[in-house]
Amino acid sequence: MQTDILELVLASVDVEQYYFPYKKEEYVRHFLEMAIAQNLNSKSLLKKSAFEFLLNKSAFNRLTAQSGSTHYSKENLALVKQESLKQFKVTLDRWGEFEKHRNDDWYQTSLPGENLVLQLNFDFEHDLFYRKNFKVKKWHPFVSYSHPISKKNNTMAWSRIDFNLDTGEAFIEEIQNDWLRDALSTHRKIKSTPEKKQKNHWITDYVSLEDLDQYITTLKEYNKYWSEAMLMCSIQFLLKEIGVDKIYYHTFESGNYFKKLEDCPPPKSLYTKLPQKFGFKKTKEMPQFWQEEQFLKKRIRNFEGEIFCFDFRS
Repeated sequence: MQTDILELVLASVDVEQYYFPYKKEEYVRHFLEMAIAQNLNSKSLLKKSAFEFLLNKSAFNRLTAQSGSTHYSKENLALVKQESLKQFKVTLDRWGEFEKHRNDDWYQTSLPGENLVLQLNFDFEHDLFYRKNFKVKKWHPFVSYSHPISKKNNTMAWSRIDFNLDTGEAFIEEIQNDWLRDALSTHRKIKSTPEKKQKNHWITDYVSLEDLDQYITTLKEYNKYWSEAMLMCSIQFLLKEIGVDKIYYHTFESGNYFKKLEDCPPPKSLYTKLPQKFGFKKTKEMPQFWQEEQFLKKRIRNFEGEIFCFDFRS
């Protein structure tokens, strides 16, 4: 991404009071709202569109049944109450190199240059429990400071995004979290050690084992849908704030190839099951702004696999 475009977005998009409400499977409502906005207001019309995948979702059936009509409308959808939504604070950052051509693979960007980072930070309820029960001084126990996390908020997850305003395309490079993964992993390791040794674990410098058990129970609920929330927030941000309408997303194979991750591949489900759940389709067509990048032309020619894409214009 061009540095001047990235800086313009960071300077002009006001996220100070930007909260993203979410609960498990809430992405179905978001996609149905998009379909309605395109006048796809019946099952027969949805079947002929990119939103056909909604018809197989149990959440879709619940939503439309509660709205009380086979004709989908914004008004009918508004009648269905939204309960138990968590309010996640959204912040922005940047990640990558300023140079046009990369000299190393640390930043894991497919193209030279920087990515926009979209951070989804924990809600107030989480932070209240965390501040009350954890003794944090300088370092937070479940934070990887070498990753693009918020400097002021407790980041649950983030996405890295590249986009091109001229072509109306965006590429979601990565969706990731450290906090949930590391906290759950730490807890599993504690529970697998003899009870007498558990009290000597380093985590007891931060929190009692009893409070940690309670905290992990809460985190397991977030872990059920964090990737859904992060991807949906990214899509909504790109469509509404950036104004692109064609979004690409890595397959497991393309991410490993273009970002040179063969030796340390990411969790496979994030680049297989997650985009498929959201209706992304595999394609051999690469983004137009990728094809214009001299750095990538040879690698594109040599790549025989596919990437994911959702064209919101169709």
